[in-house]
Amino acid sequence: MHTDEYEISLSREIDVCKGRIKAIKKDILKIEKKYGFDTGSFQNNKSDSDNVSESDANNWTECIELLNTWELKQREFEALFNRMKK
Repeated sequence: MHTDEYEISLSREIDVCKGRIKAIKKDILKIEKKYGFDTGSFQNNKSDSDNVSESDANNWTECIELLNTWELKQREFEALFNRMKK
């Protein structure tokens, strides 16, 4: 059954995802600036990642995982929203 309430709820969930993604990307950017290399280099050990403190490395890894999770949630909600629009 299709109602406007479903669309409104999904739209809100999408907005929540976008907000979380934006906040996580901001956290990642702070760490990238602190160490002078990007997340891809950190993940692939193509940088001076040995100089990253254990705490920051754990935080960076957690942020990457959270970002992936929230991006997946956003795609799922958008897919549901788009299906309802058809």
